[in-house]
Amino acid sequence: DPNGVRIYQHLRERRTDLRWFVPSFWRQLVESRGQRGAWPDDLELGEAPPLVRELARRGLWLEQEPLVVDPRTLVDLEHIV
Repeated sequence: DPNGVRIYQHLRERRTDLRWFVPSFWRQLVESRGQRGAWPDDLELGEAPPLVRELARRGLWLEQEPLVVDPRTLVDLEHIV
């Protein structure tokens, strides 16, 4: 969601080694959990992952909080290099 992008950008200013984490299965949830909502035109998404840019283009977002407790998130986190 736009606020999540803003939080990432704010933290990235302080921690240049911060990386995006978008679990692989989140794309599968767009149709069932995507929420309609306008994204601000001035929000810079150039470095955002493809899924985030797609959600913004479609006027959708996924709330992160219910998704982070999904057990598949842990599996994807274990594969981060």
